[in-house]
Amino acid sequence: MLGLALYDRVLSAQEVAIHSRLWQENAIERLGNTRALYAFEQEPGNVIRNRAASPAPNLLVPQTFRRFRPEWLAFPHPLKHSDIRDAILNIMGFVPFGFCLFLYLRITRSFLPRRALWFAVLIGGLTSLTIEISQVFLPTRDSSALDLINNVLGTLVGSSVMMAMHERGYRFLGRIEDRR
Repeated sequence: MLGLALYDRVLSAQEVAIHSRLWQENAIERLGNTRALYAFEQEPGNVIRNRAASPAPNLLVPQTFRRFRPEWLAFPHPLKHSDIRDAILNIMGFVPFGFCLFLYLRITRSFLPRRALWFAVLIGGLTSLTIEISQVFLPTRDSSALDLINNVLGTLVGSSVMMAMHERGYRFLGRIEDRR
């Protein structure tokens, strides 16, 4: 964006084309009928001066930018190719979490397998929800409902795999003891 010009009337398509060419040629002093004219040039400081012969105020550039209304748990629309990659990473990132949490609940807390599975998914969902809500307050991060769903799915996959492996391991150990 080269700048911002405000007018007291609607410009014709031909006038817009002429003014656009003047901006690109850095000849904004030849723009006429402007109420306010702000050229976004790299000048030191945090003030963008009104270059029009009008009483319009100067613009102040804040030290930090933040969204006016950050979105909470938004769905990306339309889906992009990078969203698929992010979904895979979110699922794979929470698989070990579900795996370890199920094992912890099953061994140290003596939860029954199904109870450990659903409790692990609940804790995974709450952990992911906490992460996504905290991202609302970070200017470089986005709070995404898709990430929340994928993280819960990853926890479910990890817990389910561990439940299947754990039960199979108990059966295997039982057969070894029967042989003795």
